[in-house]
Amino acid sequence: MNLSTTPESESDDAAVSPWMQSLVEFLNQEDKVEALRVDPTKGTVSVATLGVVDLGDLQERLESLLEGLDREHLFDGAGKESAGDTALAGSFGLHLSRQQNGATLEKPSCPTAPKLWKWREFSWPEPEEIERQSREEWQTLAIQAGICGTALVAALVTGNLAGEATGGGLFLASRILFLISLIAGAWDAAIDAWEKIRERVLDIHFLMLAVAAGAVSIGAWT
Repeated sequence: MNLSTTPESESDDAAVSPWMQSLVEFLNQEDKVEALRVDPTKGTVSVATLGVVDLGDLQERLESLLEGLDREHLFDGAGKESAGDTALAGSFGLHLSRQQNGATLEKPSCPTAPKLWKWREFSWPEPEEIERQSREEWQTLAIQAGICGTALVAALVTGNLAGEATGGGLFLASRILFLISLIAGAWDAAIDAWEKIRERVLDIHFLMLAVAAGAVSIGAWT
């Protein structure tokens, strides 16, 4: 009786790794990225690009992806064969290959195309770096929220003091304060929406901004 393969091991082989799902999604969204390579021994992720690329934006998006993945699972999974991972890559027209030093995920291309690729290597963000970036992001969001809330309260107060008047210093001040509150509150959403627009995707942030802009355009400040 052959016990080399059990139902559990078959299930494990057919399972799709969370890191593979993320890498497949990333590769499909990046028009200029042709391949990704994970190297567990060096603790790096390499990206093959074709054509002119904004390296700063690419690095920012890649780091955002890596921060959301479990480092150990990514590097452990890169060295293990998985029918589920291979099937997922194939369903998107991608090719997954395993090497001694990791795994490579590639878009379909002609035999000569890889010669034109430019590989760039990125080190996995250290926990301290991730924590620092997270702290800075929260501090920035807290400041923006504080400005938004303070300006909104001040706008409501000055608006009430202005009464029914549609002119004068108090009325103008209330509108300026409302605008400051709106900008501070929408700043982070606008950045996220712009990144999605560049990927030709309209997300919830864009819809929120569109509603806010529409309300302001008809004078519905509150």
